[in-house]
Amino acid sequence: MGRPSKKYVDYFPHDTDASERRTLFVIESNYGNNGYAFWFKLLEVLGRKDGHFLDLNDDNELIFLSAKTRLSTEETKLILDLLAKLGAIDRELWAKRIVWSQNFVDRITDVYRIRKKKPPSKLDIMGADFDPFINGVSTAETPVSTESIGFIPQKSAETPVSTAESTQSKLKENRLKENKETLVQMAKLFARFWVEYPKKRAKKAAFKAFQKIKDVDLIFEKILSAVQLQSKTDDWTKESGRYVPYPATWLNNERWKDEAEKITMGW
Repeated sequence: MGRPSKKYVDYFPHDTDASERRTLFVIESNYGNNGYAFWFKLLEVLGRKDGHFLDLNDDNELIFLSAKTRLSTEETKLILDLLAKLGAIDRELWAKRIVWSQNFVDRITDVYRIRKKKPPSKLDIMGADFDPFINGVSTAETPVSTESIGFIPQKSAETPVSTAESTQSKLKENRLKENKETLVQMAKLFARFWVEYPKKRAKKAAFKAFQKIKDVDLIFEKILSAVQLQSKTDDWTKESGRYVPYPATWLNNERWKDEAEKITMGW
């Protein structure tokens, strides 16, 4: 059995004119040497992180980053907000408290080229690798081996592989590939739903309910619009959202089908 594929690096480029470029210039102008140190310590953390992203929804990760950069958690979040505005970290993922820098990954691609591996991507985070509910599916980190799907290696001339066996193996490979692509797309849609839904409770149950929706890709915009509309009703806004249903309950009961006129009247 081969060693697991590394998804981190031991070094990254540090240009001699880095402080003259926009990101560091703005960060230093606002936070002085603390801003300079924060940026490169953040890159150190991303470099050593498996997949090169940092999930600050985990309080322990935020506490660690703050301790490493010698800043308070509030200062840490403020600097990250500024980095997102500058485009130094991904704005869409930072809205979900995920730190990802595409530019950083682009500059270390040579490492993965030498390893003959694909570098991590944003899709990995938004799709199967990031979502804990899709177990065992990872298009980047655990590529499908031919053995795992029953592919019969090419045999010697004395025992040739039959056409039927070869065709069946190809069909299995194609089905597995299609399933992975479907799961990644499902996770991306669910991530958008989760950002919009005001009560973030029982995420695993919500994802299971989301998976059960027939033709969810075709009606997704309707679901999203219903969430946005219902979020403005009295029932959902009073008492700090106390009466907002759990997302799994809302999805299982197909509440996006509620009549618009009833929603707007607060029924």
